[in-house]
Amino acid sequence: DEVVEAYRVPENKISVIHNFVDTKRFDRKRVGDEAEREKSYLGINAQKVVFLFLGTGYKRKGLKQTLEAFSKIEIDSCLLIIGRDSHLDDYKKMAEELGVISDCRFLGESSRPEIYFSIADCYVLPALYEPFGFTVIEALSCGTPVVTSENCGAKEVLCPHVSSVINKDIDIEQLAAAMLKWG
Repeated sequence: DEVVEAYRVPENKISVIHNFVDTKRFDRKRVGDEAEREKSYLGINAQKVVFLFLGTGYKRKGLKQTLEAFSKIEIDSCLLIIGRDSHLDDYKKMAEELGVISDCRFLGESSRPEIYFSIADCYVLPALYEPFGFTVIEALSCGTPVVTSENCGAKEVLCPHVSSVINKDIDIEQLAAAMLKWG
């Protein structure tokens, strides 16, 4: 859509080849034991709903909006935040101001995202801009439903029975409702 709009290329002149996912690596069954150990290490009980936000560049990926929506959810849940950002302390302060810091785990970077996708009940990526978003299909490969936005290119490959796509403006109420649907 961006190429058509920016360069006035006719749609019929464009072929889209979607990204792939390594289904051997991103497989909940294969990493299930490791995921359970990590969940136990983090002190997450079986009744707690686990939301996951994963990415680098928290502003563009929508962590602010995720925290705001998470603060509106009134179920026993936690939010795992994996990745890095140069303004990490600002996001921690925001979580504290929203009253959800005790339910948020800022875990830093991980070379094993498949473990966290397998722990999560719902992956949340309300991106302000994301050309595709490999993490969306990686989460799905692990059997984890996804909430993303119309600003994420991966929306083109999503189906309503495994995901929710919210509006471009990232309406917080809509985001919270989508998270609750999968949580």
